[in-house]
Amino acid sequence: PPRIEREIVEVQVAPAPVVKPIAPVPRTAAELELLAELADDKTEVAKHYREAGDLYLAARDFPQASRCYRLHLNAASQVEQEVTASDSWLLMSMKSSISKEIAHENRGS
Repeated sequence: PPRIEREIVEVQVAPAPVVKPIAPVPRTAAELELLAELADDKTEVAKHYREAGDLYLAARDFPQASRCYRLHLNAASQVEQEVTASDSWLLMSMKSSISKEIAHENRGS
């Protein structure tokens, strides 16, 4: 009778990556404001208020955008208070006003 030879091949399979559930991304300015109010870290506070301000500005709700940007600037680091190309026109205006006030105060002292 014919002889049948069998070869055993060992295949290593990488384990499936563990996928961590992603927290739902806030979609509204109000949700971002709530996150800012609950945050303990000033960097997070500033980030959430800025994002809320951006959303309000996109919706043309200028009073709410101004309020959120003001809260953002209150929590922002010195570097974040400088005008950047990624700032909205309203945030640029507010940052510029603040820097002019500071310069004026320094000249008066």
